[in-house]
Amino acid sequence: FGSTLVSTMGTALWNFNFTVLFVSLSLLLLVRYETDHAGTFSPYLMGFLLFAAFLSRPTTVLFIGLAFVYIFFFARKLVWKSIATFLAFVGLLMLLSSVEYDLWLPPYYLPERHGMMPPRYLTGERVEALPFPLYFVLNGLLFSPSRGLFIFSPAFLLVLAGIPLFFSAVRKQPIFWLVLAWIFLEIGLLVRHNMWWGGHSFGPRLLTGIVPAFIVLTAIVWEQITDRWSSASRRVAASLYILFGIIGILINSYAGLFNTQTARWNGGRLPPNVDQTMGYLFNWRYPQFMATAQSACRRNQEYMASLLADNDVSIRPYNLGETVGFQDAYLDLPHADEKVEYAQSIPRWSLHTGLLADWIRRDIPASPVEYRTFLPL
Repeated sequence: FGSTLVSTMGTALWNFNFTVLFVSLSLLLLVRYETDHAGTFSPYLMGFLLFAAFLSRPTTVLFIGLAFVYIFFFARKLVWKSIATFLAFVGLLMLLSSVEYDLWLPPYYLPERHGMMPPRYLTGERVEALPFPLYFVLNGLLFSPSRGLFIFSPAFLLVLAGIPLFFSAVRKQPIFWLVLAWIFLEIGLLVRHNMWWGGHSFGPRLLTGIVPAFIVLTAIVWEQITDRWSSASRRVAASLYILFGIIGILINSYAGLFNTQTARWNGGRLPPNVDQTMGYLFNWRYPQFMATAQSACRRNQEYMASLLADNDVSIRPYNLGETVGFQDAYLDLPHADEKVEYAQSIPRWSLHTGLLADWIRRDIPASPVEYRTFLPL
C-alpha cells in the first residue's frame, strides 16, 4: 500500500498490472525453490509465466534474462525446458506479428516504441547521446519530489540501507543477486528513456515493475534482522519501517488514489505542463503528492509571470467591460497532424499561450495568429 502498486495499478488497467502479476509468480517459484519450500518447479509453467510477462510489457526482457541465468546455474536440469517453452510462445507471437503487421514483432515490442533510441523533439533526427544527463535522470527517478522512488516509497530506502549491514550473509543467496541486478538494470534502462518521468502520471510510474524486487529484498533483510539482532533492536527496526511505510501509504494510497489534484498537477488545462517544464519535477515547493487547487493556482501564476519576464508571451491591454468567455480559453494541445489548421482558428486569448506559442512557432514561424495570454492578476 505504500508503493506504486497502489497508486499506479489501482488507478487504471496498465500493462504493469499483468506484468507485476506474472513476474511475482515467477519470483515465487524461484524463491520457494531456493529456500527448499519446493524441491523443484515446473519448467513449462516458468516458461509460460516469463513469456506472459514479456507479452504484457517487453521491458521485462531484463528480468527474463536474469531468471534464465539463475535457472542455468542453480536448476540446470530445468533450464532448457524453460527456455524452450518461452521460445515456443515467442515463436507464436512472431508468427502472428508477421501475418498481422508484416514485422517479426508487433510495433509495441520494438525499442523505438519505448524511447530507447530517442528522437529529437518534433524532428526525425536520431541522436546517439543520452537525451538527459545521467545524474539528472537518476536524481529524478530516485529522489525528486514528484517522481522519486525513495520519496514516494521511503521504506525501500531503509531496505537498501540494511543490505551493507548483512552483506556477508545475503551475498550467499543467489536470489539476492537476481533482484539486485534487476533493479540496477531497470533503472539503467530508464536512464536512456526519452520520457523517463512517465509523462502525465503519479510518482515513479515507470518503476512499478521492480516493486516485487524490493519486496524480496525486504524479506531477505528482515530475515537477517530477526536472526541476528536483539528483540529491542528488532522493535526499533520495525518501528522505523512502519513509520516510513505509513508515509508511503499516505502518499500512494491516499494522495495517489483520492486526491484528484495530483492528476491536474501534471498540467494540461492549467499550465505548466510537466512534459515541457520538467523543472517542476524537482520543485519542492510544489510536490505532486501535496497538490491542491490553491497550490496549482500559485504555480500557474508563477509560471505565467516567468514567461512574461522572459518575453515568451505578451499581454493585450484589457478594455473595461470586455468579455473573456470560456470559449476564448485554449485547453488542450492538438495532435501534430491538426496543429496547422488549429493554429489558424485558435482564439487570440489563450490561457495556454506560453506553451502553445513556443510549440507552434517551431513549425509555423509565419503564422498570422498573434498569441496573447490572459493572466489572472
